[in-house]
Amino acid sequence: SGINAEYGATYHMADANQAEGGTFWVKTLAKGVSTIGGLLAAITGIFVVISFSAKCVAMGIFMVAAGICVLMLEATMCFMFLDIGKWLDSKSDKIKSWQKMFFYFLLCIPGPAI
Repeated sequence: SGINAEYGATYHMADANQAEGGTFWVKTLAKGVSTIGGLLAAITGIFVVISFSAKCVAMGIFMVAAGICVLMLEATMCFMFLDIGKWLDSKSDKIKSWQKMFFYFLLCIPGPAI
């Protein structure tokens, strides 16, 4: 019965980890994809800013800001040289996946709205 109790406890811990945000590989893959997306948004935002249209300049600035926000949540090691870096590192892992997803969804709204 001791083996069954240990297996049951292990099984329940695995369920809790998966219910909270997935396995290690899923979290790592999501963090990697988000980091690449944040970098691409910031880099393409720089190119969009170089324009003659006021809308393009505004959206370029927004894209750079959105890319930096995503990087602040996902790749905190990029901001360790700032005072806020250590604070970001301690807080970013505590944010639940659905909260990050909702924040990323809100970042997508201004583009089509303009």
